[in-house]
Amino acid sequence: MIFGLLALSSCGGAGTVVDDHYYRLITEPNIPVAKSPSLDGLLVVQQFTADGPHSGRAIVYSRVDEPMELHSYRYHFWTEPPARLIQQQLVRSLRQAKVAQASHQQDPALREDYTLVGHLQRFEIVRSPTEPSAVVVMEVSLLKRGQSRPLMAQTYTAEVEIEGGSVSSGVVALTRALVQVQRALIKDIKGLSGP
Repeated sequence: MIFGLLALSSCGGAGTVVDDHYYRLITEPNIPVAKSPSLDGLLVVQQFTADGPHSGRAIVYSRVDEPMELHSYRYHFWTEPPARLIQQQLVRSLRQAKVAQASHQQDPALREDYTLVGHLQRFEIVRSPTEPSAVVVMEVSLLKRGQSRPLMAQTYTAEVEIEGGSVSSGVVALTRALVQVQRALIKDIKGLSGP
């Protein structure tokens, strides 16, 4: 009986309970509105693809001295996988910028004129003792229905310094990096002439 009490007290003793933390991805890129849409028709944004740790909800990080190795924070998660969150944010930004007559998420009921597809290569915090940063790298293609070649295919990269050492500071920096990518993507779409 004494052994059982000792075992029980060691299990529920002075251990600290760590709460899970969940993060939204909210970008407000303040993109200028186009005078007239660059894309004449409906633009559909497909959910981006992602591989390995980037396809899950745990926030991913790497270390500057070990760039080939990826890690996931144990108690820090996105509310949804980043590829889904990025799709939602892109739709909002594309609507705000009015690059097409209408912009929507992928829906089988919609007959799109244009499709934006992408692959999330990096969406991570890079830990460093001196200059931590947040890195976003995405491959994006714009397709027009009936055409075999993309109107546009581009890799977008942004790196933003993290101010502070917390995971939430890293999330803020990832958001800023994504805003830079969104602005560059929308500028490229607006620059298309007569697609």
